[in-house]
Amino acid sequence: MFIEQTKGWSDFFATMPYFGVTKPKEKVIEFLLNLDESENSTKRDTYIRSKGEIIDSWNKSIRSFSFLEKQNNATITFVPKNITTDKNEIEKISSIFQISEDKIVSYYEYLNNKSEKISELENKPFAIIENSKDEILSQYENNVVKYNELKNYVVMFESKLNIEKLQQQNINNQLIVIEKEIKDHNNLIKVFNNNLFKNNNEAKCPTCSQTVTPDILSRPDFEIPQFSLEENKSFLVSQKKIIQTTVKSLSETIEEKTTLLQYFKNNLRNKESIIKSLSRDLIADDRALSESEVVKKLQLQQEVKNLEQFKIQIDELKINLVELANKYHNILKAIEGLEQSDDENILNSFESNFKYLLYKFEYDSNRDYQISINRKDPFKYFPVYKRGKNDTQPQSIRINSSASDFVRNIWAYTLALRDNGVNHPGLIMFDEPGQHKAKQSSLKELFKKCSEIKDKQTIIFSSTEKKLDEKEKFDLNELIKDLNENSFKLINLGNDKVIKQLSLKNY
Repeated sequence: MFIEQTKGWSDFFATMPYFGVTKPKEKVIEFLLNLDESENSTKRDTYIRSKGEIIDSWNKSIRSFSFLEKQNNATITFVPKNITTDKNEIEKISSIFQISEDKIVSYYEYLNNKSEKISELENKPFAIIENSKDEILSQYENNVVKYNELKNYVVMFESKLNIEKLQQQNINNQLIVIEKEIKDHNNLIKVFNNNLFKNNNEAKCPTCSQTVTPDILSRPDFEIPQFSLEENKSFLVSQKKIIQTTVKSLSETIEEKTTLLQYFKNNLRNKESIIKSLSRDLIADDRALSESEVVKKLQLQQEVKNLEQFKIQIDELKINLVELANKYHNILKAIEGLEQSDDENILNSFESNFKYLLYKFEYDSNRDYQISINRKDPFKYFPVYKRGKNDTQPQSIRINSSASDFVRNIWAYTLALRDNGVNHPGLIMFDEPGQHKAKQSSLKELFKKCSEIKDKQTIIFSSTEKKLDEKEKFDLNELIKDLNENSFKLINLGNDKVIKQLSLKNY
């Protein structure tokens, strides 16, 4: 564990790299302390992902009901708004049809109505145009009106669908641009991490050798907000996720509407067939048989087939919902069944050691009973401040401690992890731990606690020329005078470089 001078003392694990891991700091603590929560957390993450996938599948099935409604001019009732494990709720799902302004019938009534009309046409003597001229004319006029209404609706529907397809194309183009920017940022991060701009202590471009200065775009009256490459990259990655979610949702909508448009067009063609048949009947010989009666019968037979298929699709969706409900029930049980094990005892021991070390280092911003290791979010596994034992709103220890006392927090927390961490790697490096005017006596106690553990190593880098505050100077001899000479190894670099070729004569 390395706490470096520039940012390392600003927060716990302040310089931890970002690897896209959920709650990385929590997972580090769980591993170091060998908490069962580490294994349970991995299982919980898996279960939660599975739970999310089940809910997504459920919502997709629910949207399918809406799609079937529009496709069959029906109303599907008792569809659960939220996912449920109650199979009786799923069995209640049914469909109804409105056949007039004031009359609604069930699926089976509607199906029987269509079947009876087919029987009537089959049992009816062949119609002669002369006997039904007025009826044919009335049907023709009504069908033309309905056809024109449907045609106008289809034109508007298709126009809106084309706009959504254009939006999808534009969003995909944005996604391509953002992916390119993320790639460019990754390349820039590699360049700066390899210090290609710091050759010979000069800020020069590695390709054209032009001097790069921080005030290229600066003016007294003009400020540009500056973000680090990592911050920019994180922003772009979050934008990418939002756009990908939008693209997925829009694609599903476009797919459903495309199928629905095809249904409308098929319906339009059926009405065209009826109108053409009625038109031919109107101009045909009065003694001829009515063609429209035959077409009407064929269309009714097709409607019955569509209704039967509609029922099959409803049943299949209900079966799918029951399967999802069973999976959802099992996932909830699995999450509830995750055991907490001995984690509380381990955390109690860790908290006791942390507070012991904290007050040994002369922490005085808060009382002992106000400090604890939090067990829940936010600040899970990290020190928090509470006004009292019954305080339900813990606060970050950082904003409730002085600057020097927060540094003492990091000392105590890091060493407590070393002492209590079953899986601790056994190596700690402190770079200039005497931050924010830490007292000489506090540093002396830190050196003492670092030297007491023999099977693990703590390395402290510090400048002997620095001042702790206006009255007190860093005194290395004072810090180590009471330590057992076999408990530490002092390496005085003097004016030498930190990294250099080793001389084997002294070893």
